[in-house]
Amino acid sequence: ELYSQTGNYKLAYETFINFHNLKDSIFNDNSAKVISSLQEQFQAEKREKDIQLANSKIKQQSLLIYGASIVIALILSLTVIIFRNNRQRKRANILLSKQNEEITMQNDIIQQKNQDILASITYAKRIQEAILPLPQYMSSYLKNMFVLFKPKDIVSGDFYWLSEKEGSVMIAAVDC
Repeated sequence: ELYSQTGNYKLAYETFINFHNLKDSIFNDNSAKVISSLQEQFQAEKREKDIQLANSKIKQQSLLIYGASIVIALILSLTVIIFRNNRQRKRANILLSKQNEEITMQNDIIQQKNQDILASITYAKRIQEAILPLPQYMSSYLKNMFVLFKPKDIVSGDFYWLSEKEGSVMIAAVDC
């Protein structure tokens, strides 16, 4: 402005151009510094967000890993428990099967013994019936008589007896 007022327009114009160039240069330097600073700040914020995102992903993965580990541990525990129970059940079934076989065998023995005993008792009944006097024989000695003989089981421990000796009739009712 001073050169312009003194009429030195050429020098005023050159000074004005130098001023503009310096101003642009300073502005560009300041702008470059500000832009550089802003870019660094942006990059730092971006790195910070990336780090936070990575930490968040790591935490999520850690939680997922812990959760999966717990689920796997529970599944393994359940599998072991089921396996043990199954093995115990098989052992119990084998033991029960052996016991059933033994019971069946003992039952067969008992059935055979019962058949043998029943056959012996039936034979004893036939012997007892053969020894007891017949009602027709007794009615020849006693008039108006009857025999009530009801064994509790197949063979009775009680019995009756009649015999005639030298004109005398002897009658006995015996309780064994």
